[in-house]
Amino acid sequence: MTARGWLILSAVVAVGALAVSIESRDGIDDDRWIEVTEAPFVRRIHAAGELRSADTVVVGCPPVQGMWNFTITWLETEGKEVAEGQRILSFDGQRLRERLQLVRSRLDTARSELVRTKIQQETRHEDLLLEQAESFARFSRINQKLSVPDRFQARIELAKFKLDREFTEEELRLIALRIETQETNRESIVRSAENRVAEYERKVRQLETSLAALTVTAQRAGFVVHVENWGGKKPKVGETIWSGASILEIADLSSMEVFAHVAERDARYVEAGQRVEVRLDASPDRVFEGEIVQLGKLFRTKSADVPTIVFDVVILVDDPDPELMRPGMSAGVEIMAPDKRAVIQVPEAAVEIVDGAPVLRIERDGARRTIPVTLGLRWEGNVIVTEGLVAGDHVKVRS
Repeated sequence: MTARGWLILSAVVAVGALAVSIESRDGIDDDRWIEVTEAPFVRRIHAAGELRSADTVVVGCPPVQGMWNFTITWLETEGKEVAEGQRILSFDGQRLRERLQLVRSRLDTARSELVRTKIQQETRHEDLLLEQAESFARFSRINQKLSVPDRFQARIELAKFKLDREFTEEELRLIALRIETQETNRESIVRSAENRVAEYERKVRQLETSLAALTVTAQRAGFVVHVENWGGKKPKVGETIWSGASILEIADLSSMEVFAHVAERDARYVEAGQRVEVRLDASPDRVFEGEIVQLGKLFRTKSADVPTIVFDVVILVDDPDPELMRPGMSAGVEIMAPDKRAVIQVPEAAVEIVDGAPVLRIERDGARRTIPVTLGLRWEGNVIVTEGLVAGDHVKVRS
């Protein structure tokens, strides 16, 4: 064979090989077939939330009698871990210190008055006893004179002695009555003075206790979280807080939850007990699991800046990481909301539209064909097929 003949033969072989290759490639089915099953339709409801401790001790203004507002003079830094007994909050005590100084001054005066009252009452009692002794001595002398026989005394002088004795007897009776009355009054007067001292001492102790209470310490070890007020602002030094308001929390990081906000349209699918996947914005690759433990009582506006209507849910995290998790962290959640009915669902990529109607390419009993179907809810790339498909069918899904 000549060179030209070999060249022609080689070209024919190459073309044939290319045709076989093209034919083989065209025969490859890049689509996939999946078996249809009947199972609950699980909605994955997305929501955003904030991490917080599920076990906290709330700290507010101390119970101080007569004080209704408190000015913060020192506030522990948010995010700091504190030990039990460590100072976390202080309030201005100038008014209490001024009152304490005044009451202490009155206490000193009351104590001085008590000492003076006791001395005065004791002196008065001794004076009465002395007066009684003098009257008794005079009475004794008169009796001695009256003991002399009548024949040795003049009648007028004898009558005078008898009158003096009667007068002295009455005087002794009155003095005894005055002593008895003075003793009773002395107890009452001294007790009154002692009560005034005790009352001022009680007020001093109360003010000292109240003044000490203005320095608040942690009841337990934990993580400091500042609490937002009704306007969404956190407390700061110099701010005046009304009694009863919460200022900060001591959080236990070993028990964490997510306070999430579900969109109004999705709230009807959410129930307590549903499982949830939690991803922290700061660590999105790590997935934590949890469960809805509490539902909000009503719908509300998300915030003054975001007027979207939302529904609150509380999600308890199963196995929190105290080294990673901190209250206030933003988190995204996916709530698993299964439909109570078992349904047939297929990927939306399996649905084709022919003449304006949905159809599926299926394999049933070894034969492949295209069938019309009726579709239901769509969610996260899947769609429920309400009519046309049965469990066991295989559906073609376009790649």
